[in-house]
Amino acid sequence: MITRLVNLAIHGVIMLAVGCTSTPPSRFYTLRAASDPAAPSSSLSIAVGPVTVPAVVDRPQIVVNAGANQVRVDDFNRWAAPLQNNIARVVADNLVAMLGTPRVTLSSIDADYRAAIEVQSFESSLGEAAMLDAVWFVRRSKDGKTETGRTAVFLVSGGKLRGWRALGFPASQPIVGSDLDPAESGVVGQAVQSGAGQQHRNGDATLLPVFAQADGPRDAAALPVQVGGSVIAVLYADTARADRPEDPEWLDTIDAMTKHAGRVLEAMTVRRAAALWTPRRGVVRSSRQ
Repeated sequence: MITRLVNLAIHGVIMLAVGCTSTPPSRFYTLRAASDPAAPSSSLSIAVGPVTVPAVVDRPQIVVNAGANQVRVDDFNRWAAPLQNNIARVVADNLVAMLGTPRVTLSSIDADYRAAIEVQSFESSLGEAAMLDAVWFVRRSKDGKTETGRTAVFLVSGGKLRGWRALGFPASQPIVGSDLDPAESGVVGQAVQSGAGQQHRNGDATLLPVFAQADGPRDAAALPVQVGGSVIAVLYADTARADRPEDPEWLDTIDAMTKHAGRVLEAMTVRRAAALWTPRRGVVRSSRQ
């Protein structure tokens, strides 16, 4: 009996060892900043954090969508560092490049401004895209004033603007799925028609879009995303403002981000087209239907 137990134990150990050797190795990933470092041109200091993420993605494993109301936790594809740290580091690197200041930190030391980020959703589809929705808060240290930004993305199709994503707007102002006429959409429509960024400063004659007019004085910007010279989307952002400032401090940053998004989309389009028309061994492609 003892001999049988020993044999079974040895057999189990051998099977366990075989199983371990066949397990694929884990791969580790990080996020990368969108902009290259720029020469310092500002002494502004910024502290980034805290950054919060939804509980479903607050884990080492990468979580991907597996269908309607389903996700898959990938044990073999993992974040090299906690996702909050990844996002905070990338935001800090982008701010260094876009604002021209090396004084951006992730620590809790005092700075001219502190930027906090609340990630409300982080959805990934295998082989397709990752979608991140976040709300940001900027606090000025000298007087404790806090500003919260609202953002919306509109897709341009058939001469209309269709609301695609929106954050920070009340439920009484439905944006997602709504259609707007560019001629009646203030700075958003002007961005489509001109192909250039547009801004509204509190006190300007320029009208805010209809969906923002009932919320009091605001600074607003509308920036087009262009692919191949055509505007395919517009990013709208605004924040409450009681005075009449100079150009919004965050306009250059958002403008740089939208231009980068356009370049990325153009590169993705070229790569997909090349992959579609690259002949494979034993496969002949034809343009006939």
